[in-house]
Amino acid sequence: MSNIIDDAISRYLKQTPTVVSKATGTGELAPLGKSPFDLNSYKYPLEGLGDNDVPHYMMFNINLPTPSKYFGENGTGPSSDTTEISASTADFKYLNGLKGEGGAPLVSNNPIAGNENQAAAVESFKGAITGRSIGGALTGAIRGGIRGKLGAVAVGNKLSIQPQLKRIDTSIALYMPDTSLVAEYDHDWGAVSMTEAMGDLGIAAAFSGQVRNVTDVSSFKAVVQDVKNLWNEGVGFFTGSSYHGHGAGQDAELAGIAAQLSETTGPGIKELLFRSSNRAINPQVQMVFTRTANREFLFDYDFQPRSQKEAVEIYHIIRTFKRFAAPEIANEGSGRYFIPPAQFDIRFFFKGKENPYIASISTCALTKVSVNYNQTPPFASFNDGMPVHIHLQLRFREMDIITRELIEKFGY
Repeated sequence: MSNIIDDAISRYLKQTPTVVSKATGTGELAPLGKSPFDLNSYKYPLEGLGDNDVPHYMMFNINLPTPSKYFGENGTGPSSDTTEISASTADFKYLNGLKGEGGAPLVSNNPIAGNENQAAAVESFKGAITGRSIGGALTGAIRGGIRGKLGAVAVGNKLSIQPQLKRIDTSIALYMPDTSLVAEYDHDWGAVSMTEAMGDLGIAAAFSGQVRNVTDVSSFKAVVQDVKNLWNEGVGFFTGSSYHGHGAGQDAELAGIAAQLSETTGPGIKELLFRSSNRAINPQVQMVFTRTANREFLFDYDFQPRSQKEAVEIYHIIRTFKRFAAPEIANEGSGRYFIPPAQFDIRFFFKGKENPYIASISTCALTKVSVNYNQTPPFASFNDGMPVHIHLQLRFREMDIITRELIEKFGY
């Protein structure tokens, strides 16, 4: 039995990576020592991907910000793929081509540029309504207008919403992940109380028909009398000296307001008065849409090399994900500035053709790369040190908010 096992191990090792010096630039593992600027396409498994053996697979394409050193000084080079654009760029171009209000693009590349006067007007308005006096309001309006104009000019044409990305000629093809393949569409709705939002206007509405129109100057004396009457009714209910004919809820609210304004009671007096009257404020809750969350995707892969060539391929796949998930240091500023990491386009294929039955994914940031070099303890490696079982986990977050227009156009 021992001889059979030893023979099997010996034959297996002959088909696995062997010790090769990378420094010499020769041997099976020589590609490990190549320049990081030499880019290639990688896949796992090497055999059968896209065929009947492994018909389903994923393709990862990489998009770098245009200032990246990988493109050279003029933004182009042998590493760039000028035939493809990122999904995020396609999303923007489509939305930008749709017409919105007044025939303008539905999505503008720079919604601030050219609006200096509008910005000045808005700031002037804010300054006017926050002034403590006529003179103060005028001064505030002037200052606000200048501030708004300067802010808009400073931003000018420097703001750009459209993604500034270039596709590189590196791609990675992997079998469908071992984990669940879930596309979640998370839309947040929040509860807003109409009662709280309306404030004193809501209280006035509760007494509509029982007070006069305050905008009618001729009835000013009557309005003053209304205020006195409401105050007296509140105090009367609070002291229990009389009943004034309103509903219990209205009387309790008036009493609570009177008590709070008198500053002789503490917090919660209005609630206690409502409780005593067997009434409660109706919050009149309305559900209001607040935001759509960026989708996240988690993919798990197991790598078990079956040959020297496949071991090299796995090494480069993991290294490529790690490299392009990290930022670059910009040439200027003595290291003060980063160039953001790459963004990834992810597509699903079936036998060499894109699979229309799986929801598309727009351009993503790779937010987490986790590599476990000891997936099946105890740790084991081939005779050159290559681990026999590596687990790779990738977490992506979509860059774009997926709208109805994009779902209808691109199948997200």
